[in-house]
Amino acid sequence: MTWETIYKTRVRSKIKFIPQDFYEKFKKFLESDKWQGIFKKDRYEKYYFHRLTPEGLLFVEAKWEGYKNYWKEEPKIDWKIELTILINAYNINTAVGDLDISIETAHNVEEFKDFDISKASRTEKILLGLGFSKVLSSLKSNLEKVRGKKKLIDMSGRDLYEDSEKIKNFILDYFKLYKY
Repeated sequence: MTWETIYKTRVRSKIKFIPQDFYEKFKKFLESDKWQGIFKKDRYEKYYFHRLTPEGLLFVEAKWEGYKNYWKEEPKIDWKIELTILINAYNINTAVGDLDISIETAHNVEEFKDFDISKASRTEKILLGLGFSKVLSSLKSNLEKVRGKKKLIDMSGRDLYEDSEKIKNFILDYFKLYKY
């Protein structure tokens, strides 16, 4: 699987917030947009590190990953989102800190599969024996014209970009709500 990066951005702000509240709202937003976590479950976090200083400052680094199926038919297209969430100098007494989020989205497009004669049914083998193998190649070329890979890649890229912008706008709206 080769993932092609479609969108990459970084948003940050100093806000008054509760980290757990942000995680829950963000997770709920991703789930409402039909994103799935690691192993198609509801867990997005694949890495988490935090440190609390004696002065009450919290530093957090979390990496989230999510997947979404865009196109189920051949060629299958999957989307992936990777988020790096950094919370810098979050004061646990005042609930103020820097929230820095990197968003990267990519898609993967599978190749068209060739017709495997060894897996053909008895009827298909009879039809191929009668000369339908020539028709098979024209059917494949027609399929690629109607549902061409390039057209699907462009459509997937455009839709993934729009979906990524929606995620970025959700984060920016969250920043506006809790601006310090």
